[in-house]
Amino acid sequence: MKGNKKNYNKEVFKGRRFVMGDIHGGYKALVECLSKVNFDYKNDLLIQLGDVCDGWSETKEVIDELLKIDNLIFLKGNHDAWTLEYYTKNMPIRVVGAWLCQGGEGTKLSFGENPDKKYLDFLSSGLKYYELEDKVFAHGNIPSFELKSADENSFIWERKLILTAFKSKKGEIVDNRFEEIYLGHTPVQNFPPNGDLPIFMSNVIAIDTGAAFDGKVTILDIDTKEYHQSTEVMKLYPNEKGRNDYTYNES
Repeated sequence: MKGNKKNYNKEVFKGRRFVMGDIHGGYKALVECLSKVNFDYKNDLLIQLGDVCDGWSETKEVIDELLKIDNLIFLKGNHDAWTLEYYTKNMPIRVVGAWLCQGGEGTKLSFGENPDKKYLDFLSSGLKYYELEDKVFAHGNIPSFELKSADENSFIWERKLILTAFKSKKGEIVDNRFEEIYLGHTPVQNFPPNGDLPIFMSNVIAIDTGAAFDGKVTILDIDTKEYHQSTEVMKLYPNEKGRNDYTYNES
């Protein structure tokens, strides 16, 4: 979060260090991932890549769980920004319909029309990007110019870097400013024949494993690269559509 100035460099921080991809209101999947790695809420680090909102109906529960973590870095996603726009009355009327049909209905099921201020404060606290040693983390993209001067949309909406990485040759570095770049936002299912596993391509690691649709939530150990995944999230919410056209019980 914005006020988190702790040093998480490996030689200083004694806990384990994890990164997690898009959650999209899938609280049950979040808890399953944390349980699978036996996550220590006091001593481990979690860098969450954004899009906690829009999909399944437990966004409030997702945020409540994340707030229990002492060492949390939250990066704002485009759906988190959309949710903020809606609830702060800054969303253009023409956009409301698009938000609702792309997961906003699930967020409204959770929040209602007047969510507690703590949830909006949490979403507002999200960072554009986060640097750790020779690594950088963002929701959707790392722009090719000076990061500090880039606007929020460059990080939460764009996909240029991940698409470049997908087209890159084996061993090619697409952004030599960083040894590792961690991104969510673009479901790995867009890069066949990968399925729903995280992808290591060039020096980019893609871990949006399609939780809003028929995929899973993924948590990855930054240092060992070992990862664990939840059950397919639509199976955990079998009577909800998420961002699909049908429920699991209808499939």
